[in-house]
Amino acid sequence: MKIKIGLLLKIYFWTTVGVSFLAVIFISIFLYKYLYQAVTQTSVIYNLKLELAVEPVNLELFRNIGAKLENKKAPSEIKWEELKNPFLASTPPPAEKQKTP
Repeated sequence: MKIKIGLLLKIYFWTTVGVSFLAVIFISIFLYKYLYQAVTQTSVIYNLKLELAVEPVNLELFRNIGAKLENKKAPSEIKWEELKNPFLASTPPPAEKQKTP
């Protein structure tokens, strides 16, 4: 069985072309996924940082507000003995006139 050199060169050529084509596709996908998208996301983050309002936060006011919110969540216990009863000092209502049949 004799293999022709021309046929072997054609097979080698087309195999090389196919592998090269697949390598180009793989490299393109790899670069898009790991390079282009990363650069795009970095530029988006950079643009968003430029749009932020640069105002200093008043930490003392922030802590005061946080403390007031905590007090609302857990109010102090009510001392019932110290509360004034509003019904003790009031006069009784006037008696209603009853109608006799």
